[in-house]
Amino acid sequence: MSVIANFLQWKETARVPERIAAAAALARTYVQRELNDEQKAAAHAAMTILLDDPSPKVRMALSDGLCMSGKAPVDIVVALAADQREVAAPVILHSPLLTDSDLVGLLTQSGRAEIQVLIASRMDLSPRVIATIAEIGSMKACAVLASRKDVHIPDISMRRIIERHGRDGTMRSLLLKNGSLSPCCRHLLLKLASEALGASPLVVGVLGEDGARAAVANARTEASVTLVENLRQSEQTALAARMRENGELTSSLLVRMVAFGRTGFFVAAMSAVTGIPEVRLAGLFQAGSRRALLGLLRQAGLRPVTHEPILAALLLCREVDAGRKVAGPLEISRVMLNALEESVEGGEQERAALASLLRRIHLEEMRKYARNQAWALAAA
Repeated sequence: MSVIANFLQWKETARVPERIAAAAALARTYVQRELNDEQKAAAHAAMTILLDDPSPKVRMALSDGLCMSGKAPVDIVVALAADQREVAAPVILHSPLLTDSDLVGLLTQSGRAEIQVLIASRMDLSPRVIATIAEIGSMKACAVLASRKDVHIPDISMRRIIERHGRDGTMRSLLLKNGSLSPCCRHLLLKLASEALGASPLVVGVLGEDGARAAVANARTEASVTLVENLRQSEQTALAARMRENGELTSSLLVRMVAFGRTGFFVAAMSAVTGIPEVRLAGLFQAGSRRALLGLLRQAGLRPVTHEPILAALLLCREVDAGRKVAGPLEISRVMLNALEESVEGGEQERAALASLLRRIHLEEMRKYARNQAWALAAA
């Protein structure tokens, strides 16, 4: 009688602990000892039979024994990876034999959210596997992936995670802790957070639908201004391009950016809108004539009511950059208010709305300045 025939006969009467011990011994022997072809074939066949064992503990013994080895039979490892979670976990987490195609195939199996989490926890994930998790992974799998500090998630995959799961508050908080989050992804998260705020029954109940929409738009714009503050110019360029694609480079946003001295973003935004290279625009802002600057604002399609205030702010920022003056948002917003009062552009409602915005910025900066002065005096 052959070895396999004997094994089959033995298996019919062997108890679970005995089968567990046999599975562990077979796996250990296969990966640790030098077997001839006949012995290797017999061990392989026996393990194949054990894949159908009704006890998951037997299959777990196989998985534990084979998971770390590159000498294990590939077909056995792939079959174990497709088993229930407890059996699949060791090979999914550790086996060097599972290819990207194997992992992607496991990810796409319906109803296997727990397997997706295991794959998201695996070491050395490739961009292809990461992209698949981002595209079809459950929220829990994406959360596990996003929380890992040892995995670089390409920006396109991170953006897809945010688009699919960023409306969940817990997920947003987790994503914001990711140190590699790009400015574009961070801005998208801020957008989703503001939308969640606007959809809150409490906010709508207190402010009404129109008031809630206005509050959300204002919060989103102010968050964008804050976000830009510490970005490199290349990051500001990428963010401006993304915001232009989404129709978010509004006159109101750009007025705020200029009022807070974010001229680098303003240059990037003007380049995104007009197609004029940033280098050329930077030169224009540094030394261009008043007429040339006004022509640029018209070309960019900014509302006429904003032209004079923005121009006044840009000219003041030019003096600051040259070291001839010292000014911050408090001084810039005052100059913009004065320019609006002297301008004749825009209708009554437009002028009132812009004046209200600039006045709010100015008063907030006044309060901030007074608060800082009070703390300075208290500390003296």
